[in-house]
Amino acid sequence: MDKRQHMPNHVINFYKLLFADMIKNKKMYLLPIIVIGLTFFKNAQLQGSVPINMWDLVYGILYNPYYQLFLFLLLYIFIVRDICDDGPLTISILLKLNKRTSWLWAKWIVLFLTSSLYTLIFFTIVIGLPMLLYGFDKTWSLAAHDLWHGVLTPYIAPLPGCAFLFMRYYLSILFISVVYLLIYLIANKFKHVKATLTVLIIIFMNYLFQLSFLVTYSPFIYLNNDYIAIITHVDNGLDALMKLNLALLSSLILILLLTRWFIRRAEWGET
Repeated sequence: MDKRQHMPNHVINFYKLLFADMIKNKKMYLLPIIVIGLTFFKNAQLQGSVPINMWDLVYGILYNPYYQLFLFLLLYIFIVRDICDDGPLTISILLKLNKRTSWLWAKWIVLFLTSSLYTLIFFTIVIGLPMLLYGFDKTWSLAAHDLWHGVLTPYIAPLPGCAFLFMRYYLSILFISVVYLLIYLIANKFKHVKATLTVLIIIFMNYLFQLSFLVTYSPFIYLNNDYIAIITHVDNGLDALMKLNLALLSSLILILLLTRWFIRRAEWGET
């Protein structure tokens, strides 16, 4: 029997409402506009470096920690805020949900889908537009060693490097999402203010502290895309990259479990 037959209409309506809000969120449409403009701006900066190929433009954006921390993640905070916020219509449905876990699952699903869509839009533009401008290439350009990402070129090929950057962008945005939701859930007053400040502190920590400090003392909250530079410092660079991603993934899972525990505790308290 279809599980949806056992799902109350108000639960389905709650999911539909959240999905509709995600699609209609105008902030989502700011991302492609900003990234397209940034790509052309970066391309103009690279024109003095000859000969370049698509990867110089791709890595000029993806490997820049300012773009990742203060554009990609910072813009997404405003989208997460809208997802976590419960308007009057949502509250009317919440009164019929009875269980807070239904609210939590809906938020998790929408955050996951929105984070996935947001990251895919970003990477599609950042990779697709340079490919249209320069054509596809499997190797680094002759000018790559003179650019910011040149330190990576002896250690990793462009495509695997791009895959590791995708992992970092995707895990970092999921991490930001679940941290925001957790703080929003447990805060009594000024929920959005406290959640935003917590996320901003984490982002600025990733900007202020160097790679070696974060890897040694706080790999579980290390979001910075500069993590890929660890391949230049250790012998088993690819293994080190995977371990750093697993560390971030483990902290993400822990936050999900904490959020679930707070929801369950609230339900037990009500009963």
